[in-house]
Amino acid sequence: MIGKIGDKMYAFVGLERIGGIMVYDITNPKAVNYQSYINTRDFSGSLLGDCAPEGLEFITKEQSPTGETILLVANEVSGTVSVLEVKTY
Repeated sequence: MIGKIGDKMYAFVGLERIGGIMVYDITNPKAVNYQSYINTRDFSGSLLGDCAPEGLEFITKEQSPTGETILLVANEVSGTVSVLEVKTY
């Protein structure tokens, strides 16, 4: 999933097996920069928390009910939906 925040373009990549989302700044495709790794899975037990991100939906702050940029993540194994507020620095 890709999304634009300000003047930058970001790629959000779901890691289905281990869980989590990798975030990359892809504004310049010839110089992609790693930004963040977000994982809301709880590793203290068997399949706790959000497991197996399957679907991603980027919502701009203009479209968001909170007024903040958010990423919705549908998690296949846990049957949960994560709502992640996207912050840039």
